[in-house]
Amino acid sequence: MKISTNSWHYRYIRKLGFSVPSNLCPYFWKLMFCLAVPVAVLVALVFILAGLTLIVIWISHHLAATLIVLAIVAAIALGLLGLAWLFFSNASHRAFSVIGTTRAMGGISEGAYLTGQYIVAVHHKLCPRLEFIDGEA
Repeated sequence: MKISTNSWHYRYIRKLGFSVPSNLCPYFWKLMFCLAVPVAVLVALVFILAGLTLIVIWISHHLAATLIVLAIVAAIALGLLGLAWLFFSNASHRAFSVIGTTRAMGGISEGAYLTGQYIVAVHHKLCPRLEFIDGEA
């Protein structure tokens, strides 16, 4: 199976400093791990900010201070969630793209999808080796 070195998922794994597996199954699960960690961090930050808000509310007992702190926490939480949504929505239409071979574009075009290929590989109990090529995702 061919994967472009310019695809977002390849670059994302490399940017995080991980080695890139040469088989589809470990590649898929490493990508899932790399995508799950930022989401877990965002959720943890929201809970930490909510806890800090409750502590400040309990200590302050002042309505104005409470509203200001709640507004700041809500703005931070919504900002973090908005950034996460923006990151994932921009990539969602191309999510898990790999290069399949067709006659279009000189024999290379986006045709196969990583998730679909992973499901097929698990069904056949065989994970294909990956070939990384320079090109557009």
